Amino acid sequence: MQRFNRNTHSLSSLVHGASVFFSVVAAKELVHYFCGEVVRKVVSLKEH
Repeated sequence: MQRFNRNTHSLSSLVHGASVFFSVVAAKELVHYFCGEVVRKVVSLKEH
């Protein structure tokens, strides 16, 4: 039972690390997309 507990703990920490990593990546993508949209809007405003 003790061994099983340790295995599930390492698994949960791995899942936690993966979720943190993915949320950081998603946030970076979101910021990149948002900045791209803002730049596009500014450029289209300047052209008019």
